[in-house]
Amino acid sequence: MFSQLKNNMMWLCYYLFLILADSVLANYLYNSSDLFELSPRNVPQVLDGRRVTVVAFVNPELPKSLTFHATLHELNTLFDLRQRGPDATLRIAYADLNKHRSFVKRFEFKSVPSILAFPRGPNMDSSPIAIAYWDNKTVSDYRREIEIILAHCDGISSLHETLKDGVADLTETVVERETHELSLASLKKKMKKKKIKKEEEMEDEALKSRDTLVQIEADGGTTNTSIIVDPIDVAAKKVEDVKNQTSKILQEIQADIDTAIKILEIKKLKLDMLRALLIDVETNGTAPLARRLNIERSRALKQAASIPLDLEMVGETADERLLSLAGVSLTLDVFETLNST
Repeated sequence: MFSQLKNNMMWLCYYLFLILADSVLANYLYNSSDLFELSPRNVPQVLDGRRVTVVAFVNPELPKSLTFHATLHELNTLFDLRQRGPDATLRIAYADLNKHRSFVKRFEFKSVPSILAFPRGPNMDSSPIAIAYWDNKTVSDYRREIEIILAHCDGISSLHETLKDGVADLTETVVERETHELSLASLKKKMKKKKIKKEEEMEDEALKSRDTLVQIEADGGTTNTSIIVDPIDVAAKKVEDVKNQTSKILQEIQADIDTAIKILEIKKLKLDMLRALLIDVETNGTAPLARRLNIERSRALKQAASIPLDLEMVGETADERLLSLAGVSLTLDVFETLNST
């Protein structure tokens, strides 16, 4: 009987040890210093719309949540640079549903783990994007989904410097234009308050301001006796000048946007070409790449030799040449990559 009691005590100690070990492990995994924890207290500061925040809602006492920690930490490492500095655009975080059950009611979770991405922008904490979880989903799967969300949420900081400068110039000149418009409106309001007798006098002065009064002297010379400037005309001229400036800047920005769209179309074209190229490599192996590279290179050189220097970026022929050069660059990169392994 004493032996059986001793045996039971040993098993009890063993089970207590396992429970304690799991608790310590869960606490370590989810409270590591490099992983941010979301709580009801810090929600207003964290989900403030300044950056995309991806939150894994977990219960560390459950097996799936416990095993998901590796994926979460790996994502945190992959996106480390995007989370640093004052211009950070992303935050990877977790929330412990065992400690903070109010999140379950707030977001109506049906299963755990659940992953939500809170986009950047005002009031985005109320419209998160769900990222599906399943057991065999890889880190790369999650990474690609997060990158797509980031691409949609990235603001002007992700655009070309020329566009950023143009937008800054446009906003500054619009503010300047509005200032002049307010001054003009204020001046007109003051002028309306003048007495009737002053209005007649100002009308006479306005008429005189449009012409230079010339006095013919006895010796045949001329003397400019007076030039009266109408303040409304001056203010209206300033408004017109700034309007013309803003229109010009807007046209330049629209041209830069068209260029950026074209660049995106070229990137898409090259990605489609790369997809076809890699499918060909997977199907036929690496040997045909050398022949394909020579064909693309010779085609590009032949086209380049047949295009006059002053016309090589004009018309359909230039597009064909650029297409061939894109094929050369992609084929060469894939060829060198495969042959360097």
